[in-house]
Amino acid sequence: MRMGLFLLDSVSISTSIRIAHIFADFWYTINTARRRIAIRNILQSKITNDPREAATIARKSFRHFGAVIVESLKSSEFFNEENWRDKV
Repeated sequence: MRMGLFLLDSVSISTSIRIAHIFADFWYTINTARRRIAIRNILQSKITNDPREAATIARKSFRHFGAVIVESLKSSEFFNEENWRDKV
């Protein structure tokens, strides 16, 4: 975990997000239970009736969640006590 955080700290945010997408794709592939739940929820909510499209949306959701985590971890590089009001 610490090694992963060090890696994210040592690269740009765009590279960090790419790494998060790779990890999210890996997690999507190996975590079949969560993948099935995500797809089922998308189908039940009637976002789409197509299982393949639901799978695509689920994968993108996993990727988006990874990007949100990275952005949260790296937010201190962009925001501080003095400038956050200017950037929000």
